[in-house]
Amino acid sequence: VERARGLGDVYKRQFDRNPKLRFLKRFVEINNILMAIMGFILFSVMCTIVVIRFFFHKELSSALEYLYFALVWLFFLGACNASYEKSHLRADTLEVLVKDEKVLHIVEWVKQVLQIILHVVFLVFSARFIMRAIATPAYTSTLRLPYMIGYLAVLYGAITMLVYTGIHFYDFLWQNAHRGKKEEN
Repeated sequence: VERARGLGDVYKRQFDRNPKLRFLKRFVEINNILMAIMGFILFSVMCTIVVIRFFFHKELSSALEYLYFALVWLFFLGACNASYEKSHLRADTLEVLVKDEKVLHIVEWVKQVLQIILHVVFLVFSARFIMRAIATPAYTSTLRLPYMIGYLAVLYGAITMLVYTGIHFYDFLWQNAHRGKKEEN
């Protein structure tokens, strides 16, 4: 766990040490504020539902529609934050079992390339998702809110995660290019 926390700090410092990436720090702060707002909305709506059910014995089905959108946005904002920190859940089974540095380096290459490919596929999927939603708009049943609000969270998450993963991949490539120089010194 400590190693994972240390890696997260290393990747955060990556954004600090590169002057061209410092603007992303403000972007991350905005994402964190949005996550706090969505979390507060979830909490407030859930409390309201409980109070109305308990004291007034009524159902507030329209509130569930707000919960849906807040939850989707919170989920993808959290995924963006995890991508920035490089703290997604992962199984480090090979790192524990295999001790050969060359094999571990090959495994890391495969993971990095696969991550980029999957994020590009996710972006293409979410862009097509939005285009299909524009062609055939859908609305919630009670409040008639457009489902596009939730779909935009998917696209936003795909773009943001690809940007962060791309920066991490570039840093990985840069470190590999300069790895031999460090070993010589």
